[in-house]
Amino acid sequence: MERLTDQVNGVTVYRGTGNKYDTGMIPAELESGQVRIVMEKLFAYEDTGLTPEEIIGLCSMDRRARMAEILRSEEKQEEEKSREKILKDAVLTWGRNAQSLMMIEEMSELTKVICKFYRAGDDMSAGEAVESIREEMADVQIMLDQMRIMFGETGHQERLKLERLGRRLDKAHAAAGGERQ
Repeated sequence: MERLTDQVNGVTVYRGTGNKYDTGMIPAELESGQVRIVMEKLFAYEDTGLTPEEIIGLCSMDRRARMAEILRSEEKQEEEKSREKILKDAVLTWGRNAQSLMMIEEMSELTKVICKFYRAGDDMSAGEAVESIREEMADVQIMLDQMRIMFGETGHQERLKLERLGRRLDKAHAAAGGERQ
């Protein structure tokens, strides 16, 4: 928000649009248009129902939140760099053939635990199967990321596949008399 006031030698002065002095203008020197601007800003402030101290506290919280977000972003970037380094090292260490076979193995393990989930006879078994599914999904994702390193990015293909899926969903919803969400 643009500041309209300032303190000069202990006096609150107007420094908004149309200010004809370098140091600001005292409130008595405001023109009618400038008074309207000040009143609109005052109204917006009063409409919050907050005291000046509460606003200062919120500003401090906002600065801390922004700083925390920056730190989280930097940590995430470092984690991504570390992850990429490990994935590339795996490809270089074991090679394309071994990692491609490992991809097949991990996909097969995921397939197996999904089947166990559907065979689960009780909630306890289903819960264990879900945990196994998550673990195998992580293995498959790690291998998929290595596949990207070995064979290239899939963004274009993914967009095409998602567009096709969207069209299929539109048809399915139209046949059921509804719309896609």
